[in-house]
Amino acid sequence: MGKETTSFDYEDERRNFTWDVPADYNFVDVIRGWAQDKKKLIAVTQHPDGSAEEMSYREIWDNALQFGTILIKN
Repeated sequence: MGKETTSFDYEDERRNFTWDVPADYNFVDVIRGWAQDKKKLIAVTQHPDGSAEEMSYREIWDNALQFGTILIKN
């Protein structure tokens, strides 16, 4: 087996990490794009009884729109 020749310093990486995000980046647009695929999953929860719940980006998007509508109406 080969010997690892590089080391990784987590704390150093964390200290020196920076985000490289364009000024016009819009996360809502990203989620909207992912929501176009009704089968693209964001979460799968496995319960102790063996049952599972799945939630898609589309469901998250639809719920967010419903919540936003409620906020606007009130």
